[in-house]
Amino acid sequence: MKYCIYKFNFKTAVHIGNGKLSDGEMTFHADTLFSALCQEALQMGGEKMLQELVEYVEKGQLRISDCFPFLAKDRYYIPKPMKTIVHDSGNSTDRKAFKKMKYVPADKFDDYLNGNIDVIKENEFFAKYAGNYSVKTSAAVPELEDTKPYPVGMWHFPKDSGLYFILGYDSDEVNYFVGDLMDSLSYSGIGGKRTAGLGRFECSVDKLPQAIRQNIDNEAGKYFMALSVCMDVKGVLDDVVPDAEYLLVKRSGFVASDRYAQTFQKKEDVYLFREGSCFSQKFDGEILDVSCGGNHPVYRYAKTMWMKVD
Repeated sequence: MKYCIYKFNFKTAVHIGNGKLSDGEMTFHADTLFSALCQEALQMGGEKMLQELVEYVEKGQLRISDCFPFLAKDRYYIPKPMKTIVHDSGNSTDRKAFKKMKYVPADKFDDYLNGNIDVIKENEFFAKYAGNYSVKTSAAVPELEDTKPYPVGMWHFPKDSGLYFILGYDSDEVNYFVGDLMDSLSYSGIGGKRTAGLGRFECSVDKLPQAIRQNIDNEAGKYFMALSVCMDVKGVLDDVVPDAEYLLVKRSGFVASDRYAQTFQKKEDVYLFREGSCFSQKFDGEILDVSCGGNHPVYRYAKTMWMKVD
């Protein structure tokens, strides 16, 4: 499989919620990205284009990672692996800094695994260039009722910083297909409150950094880190969970389609392995149908992308 990077160079603030409008997360998961691509495919090419996207994934021709930060133009970050790391310093400040770190610079990943990274310096750099969270008070103005203010959490990325995801594709046709969707999505925006102008971005493509490329989908490792939220059928999980180090994340939300039902309906809640979870055995993952009796399927992306971590 070939790989490249798609970058979100945000022109506006972005709302990435976590259950409340006042939330303002910095990054979003592969299932959120896939849902946005599905909606864009429907807008561009109807049901046929949507099914083409789904089939690319189901046939193993397309994979996406979660969306991770890039800072200062070309410093790419990947999740901190949920794997015990032994580092030299017994300093309590260093231990707290290791715990605080959520993302590791890709070009210093081996240093991190060996416990040789200057974690305080890296955390300071991340805080300087990652942007900031703010809350904006907006107002709903219903007919014949008083104005109702409500808070909206937003993340502001500085110039030359933003988010990226890794695309795995088996042919140029698949890459061009995703590129067309991303170009269209850049005008629609991603995240919440898009009608208010949030989530607009310029899309650019870059090569996969060597530090990631040499470890992605490497079959020689003893442990593998998930680069996307993922899940598989119970029979497969019985074999991989006992030796794993992982966290689960609850994924829920409302169906975006206006054809699904006459009123807004919730998706079925599911629990997925969080990005950064580490396993001794790989599994493929799946696309889940999280519809609850509506007029069409609702897809939740839970496929895997792996990176060697030993």
